Amino acid sequence: MLKFLSSHRRDSLICLLFLLSSGTLSWMCGQDATWDLLNYHLYNPFAFLTGRFSTDIMPAGIHTFFNPLLDVPLYLLIKYFNSYPQIIAFIQGLWGGALWFVIYKICYLIFQDRAEKLLPLLACAIGITGSMGISQIGLSYNEVPLAFLLVLAFYFLLLFLLKKPQQTRWAFWAAFLAGAAGGLKYTGAPFVVALTVAFFVNVRSFHKPLRTCCLFALGGLAGFLLTNGFFMFQLYKAYGNPVFPFFNSIFKSPFFDPVNFDEVRFYPRSTLQWLFYPFYWIFPNQWMVSEPIVADARLALAQLSFILLLPIAFFAKIKSYLRRPLLKTLLSFCAVGFVLWLHFYSTLRYIVTLEAISGILIIAALRQFFSYKKTILIAILLIGILNFTTKYPRWGREMYSPHAIEITPELTVEPHALVLLVGAPLSFVAPLLPEDTRFIGGIKLPVSKYPRTAWSRATQHYPLTKLYYAYHFEKTVEQAIGQHTGPIYLVTFPWGLPLDPIFLAPLGLRASDTPCQEFNTNLNMYSAGYVLCPLEKISITEENPG
Repeated sequence: MLKFLSSHRRDSLICLLFLLSSGTLSWMCGQDATWDLLNYHLYNPFAFLTGRFSTDIMPAGIHTFFNPLLDVPLYLLIKYFNSYPQIIAFIQGLWGGALWFVIYKICYLIFQDRAEKLLPLLACAIGITGSMGISQIGLSYNEVPLAFLLVLAFYFLLLFLLKKPQQTRWAFWAAFLAGAAGGLKYTGAPFVVALTVAFFVNVRSFHKPLRTCCLFALGGLAGFLLTNGFFMFQLYKAYGNPVFPFFNSIFKSPFFDPVNFDEVRFYPRSTLQWLFYPFYWIFPNQWMVSEPIVADARLALAQLSFILLLPIAFFAKIKSYLRRPLLKTLLSFCAVGFVLWLHFYSTLRYIVTLEAISGILIIAALRQFFSYKKTILIAILLIGILNFTTKYPRWGREMYSPHAIEITPELTVEPHALVLLVGAPLSFVAPLLPEDTRFIGGIKLPVSKYPRTAWSRATQHYPLTKLYYAYHFEKTVEQAIGQHTGPIYLVTFPWGLPLDPIFLAPLGLRASDTPCQEFNTNLNMYSAGYVLCPLEKISITEENPG
């Protein structure tokens, strides 16, 4: 399937160059210290590989229920190469080079005129230097490896359209990779649908339409089930919802309110924003489509290019510089992918796939209206302007420590302990404690008891905090605490509230007279310290003193 990667010496050298460049860039940017890494990118693969799904209760909050497969490579790197964080960063960055190489191949597939050799290079240069792709290289967000799979699927679809009709294997593998990507992480779902629409736009040109469509459907289903079938079964078995907590208005799991899970904090806020959203982050802004400050004009230029190319693709009387089937496929994929991304997420971090392709749209539009030489000059000018005006967000990196993840001082936890995790991100401590430890999160302080200033501050920029109260694990948590006969601890931030009787008494617990253990991690961007505090169960006489 990946024979094309080594079919030519030039391609092999370029692929190697891309891989070395992206790995080096990741290494130079520093150590991954993102909130998501501490919250679930370490815990989820740890739980998956050690069989903790039915043991622990929501240690990583909502993210506990996300597919762990994409995080397994990083977890294994940290487990076995924890003393070499620079090497881990370099290897994690290789996904970026793989993505760049596939974009390079697509550019040369679309711009096939050998007399105009610079066009694919310029299109590639614009796409692979986007703010989201570059800033996330080497990070555990997994949007770059996801984009690699989706773009590779799109490349295979283009190969299918260009090859002989009998070579339907490319259609199968395109659907298989897209389905696998959608199963690994649902943020790729808009582009899975986009690829499907782009496939059916060309259905009239298929040699055997029914056979080809069935093969495409089979590939997509096989890819999705391979990467997500096992996890959906686990979720359904445990919670009655195979995509828990999503679409719970349909599945009605008792562990979540019967509503659909939505994250709307980055949604467009006006009709103009819904129509021309990419133009709103041309200049630096924060909290419009991203947590950190970001600025990038690529998608705005791509949207403008799309508008210019649309009539050319679908009206035969207009002369097209590109092959019309490829142009239709490209525009269909971009349009559907963008609209669905806008509707379901509007989070810029999830749009690496379209950002990487944006250069193709821009160069195609320029070449349609200008000569080759003028296109080259304008494109070079655009690249210079983009490099000068793009603001790459700082997601969370730190200087390298002796270890990728470490806790100091080493924590002392008795065997067969139950550890309550109150707050986030905290689940990163789980892989660093004894394997017989059980972890419980999802413990909620009633809203009426929550300090007013802390609650308003927590929900100002993170509406997910409110959704946290849509979960219903209270009885499960109470039962786990009541049945536990070993030591009990609480891990939290040193702010006092979780040790307050208001918080602990409803759980049948109280703070022990034994002092808490203060500890820290080398990734201290989100907290200056943590505490591990022993707890005790409240005796029956204490509950009913009379």
